[in-house]
Amino acid sequence: MTETSKSAQTRERLLDVAEELFSHFSFDSVSVRKIAGKAGVDASLINHYFGSKEGLFNKVLDRIVQPQEVITNISTLPKEQWGYEIVRYADTMWCSSSGKALLALFRRAMASSPNVLNKATETLLIERILKHLDSPDRELRISLALSQMVGIIVARYVVKIEPLASLTTDELTSFVGPTIQRYLTGEL
Repeated sequence: MTETSKSAQTRERLLDVAEELFSHFSFDSVSVRKIAGKAGVDASLINHYFGSKEGLFNKVLDRIVQPQEVITNISTLPKEQWGYEIVRYADTMWCSSSGKALLALFRRAMASSPNVLNKATETLLIERILKHLDSPDRELRISLALSQMVGIIVARYVVKIEPLASLTTDELTSFVGPTIQRYLTGEL
């Protein structure tokens, strides 16, 4: 086995273990040593590969959500469709097995380490979306859109408020898409 493939396997093993632990325990209670021990590697490899435990957490989220792929795909569409596609993608993702893993991470992080989740959101989503919006108030627009989506996700998948929780993805997109679209490109 080459050194490169061994390194890649070690990184993947650390990501798998971290995802499992962050899904079951709060961010603060999961130590670097615990992750490394369960992965069967030295704890220093977390800093080597990810910079920090927070960097590892961000990479776990990045792997689940795959925001760069989504943002790249959405940015190829006319801007008038972005809000709708964001809602459609988010809802489809939250319904998937990846969404279930993300929901577990989201719940744990919100309960114990909201600052870590906030920084991850900035790094994974806001900074990447900013590159594609050209309005002077783009940070406000993105934060409004994300706050709306977080509210919808919590109401739909955590609290399960009806009839919101029972809507199809198409129904949700038709109701919420225009609001997200207005936040991104419409008049504020």
